[in-house]
Amino acid sequence: MKCDYRSVLCALVSISSLVLVGCNFGGGGGEDPVDADLRIGALLDLSGDASGSDQFVEQVIFQAQEDAKALGVTLGIEVRDTGGSPTQAAQEMQALIDKGVRVFVGPSSSSEAQAVLPVANAAGALVVSESSTAQSLAIPNDALYRMCPTSLVEVQATSDLIREQGLRAIVTVNRSDVGNTELVSALRPKLSAAGIMPQPPIVYATDHGTDFRGVAQSVGDAVAAAGGASNGVGVYVAGFDEVADLLADANGVPSLQGVPFFGSDGVSQNPNIVTSAGPAFFAADADGVPSPNLGIPADKLGEAQRIMSATGQTMPDGFALAAYDAVMIMANAYISDPSFGSGGVQDRSAFARTANGYSGVTGTIQLNSAGDRISSAYTFWAVCYQSGLHNWYGVGSWTPASPASTKGSIAVSGCPVS
Repeated sequence: MKCDYRSVLCALVSISSLVLVGCNFGGGGGEDPVDADLRIGALLDLSGDASGSDQFVEQVIFQAQEDAKALGVTLGIEVRDTGGSPTQAAQEMQALIDKGVRVFVGPSSSSEAQAVLPVANAAGALVVSESSTAQSLAIPNDALYRMCPTSLVEVQATSDLIREQGLRAIVTVNRSDVGNTELVSALRPKLSAAGIMPQPPIVYATDHGTDFRGVAQSVGDAVAAAGGASNGVGVYVAGFDEVADLLADANGVPSLQGVPFFGSDGVSQNPNIVTSAGPAFFAADADGVPSPNLGIPADKLGEAQRIMSATGQTMPDGFALAAYDAVMIMANAYISDPSFGSGGVQDRSAFARTANGYSGVTGTIQLNSAGDRISSAYTFWAVCYQSGLHNWYGVGSWTPASPASTKGSIAVSGCPVS
């Protein structure tokens, strides 16, 4: 995929990006995890429904491993593939705990985070997820800390965007895992409060497969029943890589042609959507399916680009860079207290102490009492057709009033003009 993002860099205050990179299993950088100052387990989906984004997270945390050396800290990072399976994520965490690891980055999804939490709590481990959003996991004094806001903030940004488009009704469709289900559950009342009527939800199984013709037809029927695109009806979809199959099959549903679609963070910059003609053309015609990712502040763009360049990429991805921030916070916590990484509540306290007020690549971090990031800027990415190619472009942003505010302002620029 090739495109010129320079105009987007100049236009947006915050950005993130699409990437698809290879896997690198093991300690990373040739470091022996056993001899490291601090051992970190990385629970990443490298072969499942979120593999495109998590393979990139892997590269970014290895860059953090290299950058930590400048601080005088040797990190041993051990990567385990969860396959996107909550059960496998818990098993891989237990295997690393049995090897003495007590500090973890990932997993990325809320369903996996929910599964590993009892294991982590029992072992006195620290778990820092870069992209789990489920509000139900906002539990004080547990093992889980999160570098992104919960679903309540993401859907505030999304509902502000949908309201900006002047729609009257929304059909919601989502993958039935806890994270995507809670995104829809949180979005619906915000839409209602804004005078946008949510229609009966449509849900598909986590193991649905690749044939989405039935789901697409159900969405089309719901759109038609609500009055259709000409009467201000849109669609919000929350899922992962499989959304590309849903969009491809939506091509065959007449009532979905010209209907504006909006996506969740798991849809944002998904490579499957722009590398196949079916979903790419449909997405572009569906107003690009604008979907949020964590934004990068303007004064951090240079640092974000440095990290991307070092990993062979040219553009930042907000959630991946949140994982970078997590690893660097861990390195700084070790500097403050060399016992960090030995397990127990002292590790969690040290991480929270170091994280609060930390100026990371994703901006200034403030955690709440549950150990979750209070707020963040978001960039909305959409599929645009430029110079004969489909690709993701930044088309808008949502900026909180402060790092601790859950209210913000929306700005929409749209696809670049050729």
